[in-house]
This record gives sequence, C-alpha cells and structure tokens, in this order.
Amino acid sequence: MNNSSPILISLVLFDCGGIGHNYEYVNAVRDATKQIGWRHYAALPSNFNVVDLKDNWKACLVGCRRLSSHKENLTIKMTRLILRSFKLAKSIYQYLYECLSINDNSQIIIFIDTFKPSELLAFVISLFFLPKRQLTIWLLYRHDDYQKKIIGIFYKIMNNLIEIKISKQNFVILTDSEKLSNSLTKYFNRQIYVMPIPHTQNIEQSIGKEIRSITSNSDDSSILAWWCGNPNPEKGLSIIQKLVTVSDEFSKQFNLFLSEATHISNKTNDITLTFLPAYLSRQQYLEQLSKIDILLLPYNSNIYKERTSGVFVEGVCAGKIPFVTQGTWMATELIKYNLPELIIDWKQDDVITSIYKLAQNTNIQRKVTLMQNVYVIKHSIVSYSQCMKEILLVSNQF
Repeated sequence: MNNSSPILISLVLFDCGGIGHNYEYVNAVRDATKQIGWRHYAALPSNFNVVDLKDNWKACLVGCRRLSSHKENLTIKMTRLILRSFKLAKSIYQYLYECLSINDNSQIIIFIDTFKPSELLAFVISLFFLPKRQLTIWLLYRHDDYQKKIIGIFYKIMNNLIEIKISKQNFVILTDSEKLSNSLTKYFNRQIYVMPIPHTQNIEQSIGKEIRSITSNSDDSSILAWWCGNPNPEKGLSIIQKLVTVSDEFSKQFNLFLSEATHISNKTNDITLTFLPAYLSRQQYLEQLSKIDILLLPYNSNIYKERTSGVFVEGVCAGKIPFVTQGTWMATELIKYNLPELIIDWKQDDVITSIYKLAQNTNIQRKVTLMQNVYVIKHSIVSYSQCMKEILLVSNQF
C-alpha cells in the first residue's frame, strides 16, 4: 500500500457502543478498503472503547446521538439537537482538519453510512470551515424519511450545499436497497449507487452452511425461532405479544428466543420462551444465529417498504429461514428467489401451524439454500470492495 492510494475516512456519527450492525459495518468497510489497497481512517464517538480501536481509528467525536426511548417536549428536543449539532460539527471539523493536513497527493473520500438530519447538518457546517482541498464525499441513505416533506427539503438543501463546496461530480449518493435507489433517483434527480450489505463476512464459515432438517417424524421436531434485536414497535412488538398467546397443535413444539427487554411474561399457553440479554456481542449474536432454525421478522411494512434489514441478510447468509411481512423490502427479496410462501399474514389464527409446516418443507429449505448461495457472494467484502472501486472510477471520469 503506497502513500498515493486513496484514503477513505469513515465518520461514525452514531454512538453504537462498539456493538450491533453499525459497528460491524465500519469494520467491514475497513476490510473492503484493504481488499483494493486503499487506506482507511475512522472517527468514532469520544467514549468509544479504546481497546476496540483499529489502526488509524480515533475516538474523538463529541455530540453523537444514542438510542433513547425518552420522550420530551418538541421545543426542548429541537434545541438540544441544534446545540448537539454544533458541538458535533466542531469535533468533525477538528478531526478532518487534522486528516487534511496529511502532506501527500492522495484522493480523500469522506464516507458517512448512517446519519440523521441533525448529524448531516453538523457535517455540512464543518465542511464549510475546512481548508480548500479536493475531496470526494459519499453519503449512504438507508431510510425513506426524505418522503416526509420537511425532511426531504432539508436533505435537498444539504446535498446542494455539499455540491457547492466540493462540486457535483465529487459528491456521490449511495444506498443499500434497489427500491430505495429508484425512489431516491426520482426525488434527488441524480444517479444513486446501490451497495451490498457487507457485514456478512465469515457467517457461512462460522455458522455452517446446512439448514437443519426438521420433520415431524424426528425425535426433535421442535422449531427454534428468533425475534432478533431490540423490541421496537416497528419490528413487530405487538405481533410478537399476540403470537406468544396463540395455542394450536404445534405451539408446544415452538421455541421462541427474544430479548429480555421485551418484558413479555414467560407464562404462555404452550410456546416456550427463552430470554436473551438485551445486548449481544458479535460472538454471542453469531452463536445464537447458529442455534436457531428460523427468523421471525414481522416488521412494519410502511417503515420497511424500502429499507433493508441486516438481520434478514445475515440470516439468509447463515441458511436460516426468514418469515417476513407483506410489502416490506424483505418480501420483495424473497419473491426474487421464488419464496413468496415465507411472506406471512401475522394476523391469521393458524400462524404457528403455517410457520411450522413451511419450516419443515424440504422444497422451501432447498430454495432458501439457493438464495443463500447467491447472497454469500452478493453481500460480501469482495463484492463491496469492487463496488467502491467502480464508483470511484466512474466519479473520477467526470
């Protein structure tokens, strides 16, 4: 790796605490840059665990948001967000000013893969105070919140300001969903690049390729299901709350794993519930993924219409059978691979029976394996790194 190779700088504006898909994503980006001989730098929240810092990573950003269910007055919330944006802008500026002082001719790419409006504002503020230098900026839009009129106008303004500062050809918008790419292309009236979801690396090797055969004639015909992640309403909390009360002929053979933060009584009619820690390390997550047969993903179709799911992608790469909601991005993906049977009506009375029989179906298992074979290549570090290389090549031609 020489000093003239491109430098990709990840700005991690979300305080992920060193766990979860946000953290795994920046790790995957780091590995992808190595694949193609680039250098990778990262600025992370100031309270990031020093032990987890990699070479050229720095815990220095102040004002990064955290997940919070705390409700507060709208005026107070907006005031807090604005103040935090300026605090974050200052720390982004200080970090990038130091990076831009590197005395070589390397092309510098600033990459932000997760952001809220207040965080994008902080970045744009910092950008206008930086010394003049040729920069490339990549923004990855994950959500369709731009469809809310005020937020959409805000994003257009921020994008235009970035173009004023660095020129249009050096500003690249990315996403990880074809559906979201199509709608963003129309809304922003510009090309949007679709990226793989790269934090699936080594899942197949770590967990094993084969789907466990489940038959009603076997000694162990139980189904091990997992409702993974935080118990958020958008991920189907109300559906899970109702599901655990269902009692039918297969309920006693249904074992459901879920977060202890769900606060559901384990005194259900027949279904066995196993509660997991609210936060799992990567190793714990992979171990749990290796144990189960199916993933329950009763996500809200309005919120996940165009938005991807890392759990879904990792589950498919691990050979697990995902059950999803009609109208979601996950449903669209399953249809591509001739698996519409896994799109569930969660309100049906015999939902447990339907899931159980589908999980037993050898034809379903075969089709999931075919989808898995495609996914482990499509959503890989190699695939991601090649996309990065091609995007930079195209943008440099203008």
